[in-house]
Order: sequence, then structure tokens, then C-alpha cells
Amino acid sequence: NTTLGQSLQEALEELIQAQQIDPDLGLNILLQFDKTINAALANRLRTKMSFKGHLRTYRFCDSVWTLVVENGEFREVGNDSRATIKTVNDSNFALLTSDTHL
Repeated sequence: NTTLGQSLQEALEELIQAQQIDPDLGLNILLQFDKTINAALANRLRTKMSFKGHLRTYRFCDSVWTLVVENGEFREVGNDSRATIKTVNDSNFALLTSDTHL
């Protein structure tokens, strides 16, 4: 969820409750927003990330992977082959991934 997406959803819910738009129209607007955002992210972002750390636990449920990692290190590699390293010290983080083709 993004702040923009949450704001859109709240605005649509207000319009539906005020009976200014049909609930089906609100749902179609949210679906189109999701498709557009996913397409923009897939086509416009070219940054690659890698990470390493101690995998504490993992699970797969409803086409969503959840990885809980301790003491992680992120590496962002841009187009110019320079790497930016971000280290997460003495903490856990959760990485969630999902199938966008559902």
C-alpha cells in the first residue's frame, strides 16, 4: 500500500458513502490504479537490489513469500556499476514478495 493508494481508497469510500458514485465504479477505479502503478514500476525502474543476512524464518501463503532476515545488508546497483550498500545492524526485517500476475 502506498500513501497515494490509501488516499485514493479513502476518497472513493467517501464518495460511495455519499452515494455520489456506484461501488462498482469505485472498485474499477482502484483496479485501474493498481494496474497503472504496477506497469509504471515495471517499465520505469531499472535499479537492481540484492541482500544478504541470516534467514531467521520464511513462509509462503496465498502466493506471498515472507522472509524474516537478521543483520541484513542491502546492495543497490545502479546503471553506472557503482554500488550503494545499506547495512541493517542488529535488527530484523521482513521482506514480502507477491506474484503480480494473479
